[in-house]
Amino acid sequence: MSHVPYKNSPQSIADVAAGHVSLAFAEAGVSLPLIKDGKLRALAVTSLTRLPALPDVPPFAEAAGVADFESVSWHVLFAKASTPGDIIARLHGEIARIMSDPDMQKAMTNHGLIPQATQSIEATKAYIASENDKWGALVRSLGLAGSI
Repeated sequence: MSHVPYKNSPQSIADVAAGHVSLAFAEAGVSLPLIKDGKLRALAVTSLTRLPALPDVPPFAEAAGVADFESVSWHVLFAKASTPGDIIARLHGEIARIMSDPDMQKAMTNHGLIPQATQSIEATKAYIASENDKWGALVRSLGLAGSI
């Protein structure tokens, strides 16, 4: 395979659907309409679990026999470090309330996302650190550190 860099997922998915490239890793939300129209075939998802929007598509770890493979996007609301704690707590509470709403969870599922319970701020910081460690180790092991 040859790496073909794209500036955005819609462009890469359009090229797969048109037959210009053979495959792509792309967000489910961008791909779902073309998958449902039969213009793309989903081979696997990169989450550890199946997506509610694509229940018949296995996780990559299962399809390829690569235990614990996970490469997912995550969405976090950040604030300036000097933001007062009471404001951070209120923002966190409001986000948790919004994200737990059944209509929001349904909308997320319909867009190819996996709704998750809002974690504590400390758990979110720990998750970000673990992602930095995981991907940083891969970049270093491939000798790519400093090449980007």
